[in-house]
Amino acid sequence: MSIEHTPPTHDGETGQNHAERPSADFDRVHSLCEILEPAFEQIENGTPLEDAPLRDKLTELTVLLAELHPADVADVLESLPPRERNIVWLLVKPEDDGEVLLEVSDAVRETLIESMDKDELLAAVDDLDADELAELADDLPHQVVYEALQTRDEEERAQVKAAMSYEDNQVGAIMDFELVSIRADVACEVVLRYLRRFDSLPDHTDKILSSMKTTCCRACCPSANFWSPIPKIWWKRDGERCRAFPRRGRRGRSGAGV
Repeated sequence: MSIEHTPPTHDGETGQNHAERPSADFDRVHSLCEILEPAFEQIENGTPLEDAPLRDKLTELTVLLAELHPADVADVLESLPPRERNIVWLLVKPEDDGEVLLEVSDAVRETLIESMDKDELLAAVDDLDADELAELADDLPHQVVYEALQTRDEEERAQVKAAMSYEDNQVGAIMDFELVSIRADVACEVVLRYLRRFDSLPDHTDKILSSMKTTCCRACCPSANFWSPIPKIWWKRDGERCRAFPRRGRRGRSGAGV
C-alpha cells in the first residue's frame, strides 16, 4: 500500500489553484522587454540603471515575473525572441530556475542552460527531486550532473541513475519517486484514520493505492474521499473492472474511527 504524491504539472493543476495564480500578460512582458533591450548589458552585469524610467520598467517586469508560476514563466520565455528571452531569464527568481528549466521546450532549455555558469546551474538543480534532476541530466554539462549527485544521499543518487538508465520513450524515464510506502499488513482503515489526524496534507497527495505483486492496483482511495464519513474505495478484483463501493463507517474527519 502506498500514499501517492503526484508532482505538480502545469496542465494537471486543479481548477481552483489555476484560478488563484496570476496569468501571464504576454503583451506587457513583450513591451517591457522591448523598452529594456538597449540596457541588456547593464542588466546582465548587474549595473544600476541611471535612467529613472528604465529603472521603473525593470522593477515592473521583475515584480510581474515574480508573481508568476514557473510554468507560466516558461510560457513567457517560449513566446519571446532570443534577446527578450534573455532579459526575462536574468530576472527570474533563482529559486525558480530549476522548475522553469523543466517546463520549457528542449530548444529553449538548451539556450537557457548555455547562458548559465556552473554555479548557477548547480543552484538551479539543488532543490529538484531525483526524478526531476534525471529529466534534466541529458541537457546539463557532465560536470554539473556529477557535482549535483555528490550533494545527494545514496538513495537519491540511485534513483537518479535508475531514471537515467531508461530511454526517453520508456515509462521508467518519467517515474516519480515521491511515494510513501506502508507495510502490507496495514489496512486502509488504519491509514485513513491516521491521515484524518492532520489538518492538511502535502500538496498533490491525491490518492492511496493498494497493490499486490500479481496485479498493478488492487484498490484506490482518491484524496477527495479521505475526509468523507463513508469514503468510496475503488476496488479491482482479478479479471474484473474497477468498481466503487462505500466503505462502512460512522465517524468523520475527527479521526476517531472509519
